[in-house]
Amino acid sequence: MKAVLLAGGMGTRLRPMTNVLNKHLLPVYNKPMIYYPLSTLISIGAREILITTHAKEMPLFQALLGDGSSFGIKISYEIQENAGGIAEVLKVAKSFLKGAKRFIVALGDNIFHIPNIKETFASLQHTNNAGIVLCQVPDPERFGVAQVKESKVISIVEKPKDPKSNLAVTGLYFYNSQALEFVETLVPSARGELEITDINNKYLELNQLSSVTLPNTAMWLDTGTPEAIFEAAEFIKLTEKKHDILVGSPEEVAFTEGLISSSELELMAMKMNKESEYRKYLLKICK
Repeated sequence: MKAVLLAGGMGTRLRPMTNVLNKHLLPVYNKPMIYYPLSTLISIGAREILITTHAKEMPLFQALLGDGSSFGIKISYEIQENAGGIAEVLKVAKSFLKGAKRFIVALGDNIFHIPNIKETFASLQHTNNAGIVLCQVPDPERFGVAQVKESKVISIVEKPKDPKSNLAVTGLYFYNSQALEFVETLVPSARGELEITDINNKYLELNQLSSVTLPNTAMWLDTGTPEAIFEAAEFIKLTEKKHDILVGSPEEVAFTEGLISSSELELMAMKMNKESEYRKYLLKICK
């Protein structure tokens, strides 16, 4: 499966941290932010991933992730300079997505920690419909909000003043090739962007939109503010220490998925500092 991972944006809510560095390269506890959505995509079957970002920052992502071969996948890159909205990425990625019957779009600042992740998303991967991932939140007015009745999505409203539910639409979308047609018909919203909600509503109008609501055992974190990054780092630290695991490690996910061998994992670990807990963990699981 192909996937598009968005790593552009201006990161204005994170300044001055993002004055010279792309927010998706900022650390969230012990890993760059981009590691977390990358790990999610590999976990759910993405093997060809396109990363979209700004031209000046592309070399940094390439230096960090390369062509993906170290993770047993293929990573390519495309420039997205303008802040034209999430849906605009479908235009940027049109060549990459050519011929793909189904694909995933993921936001680079969304972190998921989901036990049994494959089972959670199975219904979205084995359907011809588009699919969105929902999560119950205390502040739905900050997000696109879905209204669900009898397990069926009946409406989606972007950042409503009076939300009809507490189900936020997270930054993970499952689409078929129709999405590439839909985006060509969109007009910019009042804020001058092509809205991903408009794509989802196109599917909704055709009764072709499925959804999954994350279970209470799952965690979704939108790391778009300094407070959110701090809270995410705290959660990841506590989770890793308590359960002796790594959250969002593409090296471990690639190994677990059988994309790289134990010797390849060991080689990556050996390149890290000898005192690194990350290194120690990878060496432990590859034995």
